[in-house]
Amino acid sequence: MKYNVDAVRSRVKTIADETKKQTPSYRFSLVDYKDHPNFHSDNYLARTDVDFTSDMSKIENGLGNLSYEGGNLFNTNASVYSGVMQAVNMKWRNGVKKIVIVIGDAPPRDPEPDTGYTAASVAKAAYDVDPVSVYGIDTGQLNSTSFQTLVTSSTGTTANASSPDQVSDLVNNAINSELNKPFAWIQGPY
Repeated sequence: MKYNVDAVRSRVKTIADETKKQTPSYRFSLVDYKDHPNFHSDNYLARTDVDFTSDMSKIENGLGNLSYEGGNLFNTNASVYSGVMQAVNMKWRNGVKKIVIVIGDAPPRDPEPDTGYTAASVAKAAYDVDPVSVYGIDTGQLNSTSFQTLVTSSTGTTANASSPDQVSDLVNNAINSELNKPFAWIQGPY
């Protein structure tokens, strides 16, 4: 994952510039997830490393501060759902398009230990937040059947990155795809 993160970090400002072409008002945040703490003492389910900001140097620094210790030698799954839920439960602005982009190399546990999260429960939580579309960038084995259920339920897509150089382009593609979807406000009362 380190090389994929480094590739995104080196192009953070380009990603912001591309987003700015689509919308003058945007914010990014950085959430990372690992695996269950039972598998390694350095693990945690998920955490917010950088809260919503339009200051891309904060995102760049957050990416540079990610750690890669932990994991589980005998299991390739990760706490993907905890990462998505961490993002979904952040303080989003009302009336804006909301997107979570998961960059990962391991599929989610379904159900996830302790939290009980499943593709269906995470998709419902994403929908309940006005909704949030979940996109996936698979750098290894992220795109399992359960992850694909979450992505399609939230109207996102999954793309495969065969090299770190492709990851930032796929981030831009996901953002552009979401920003180009039709959007309407319906004024009540109903």
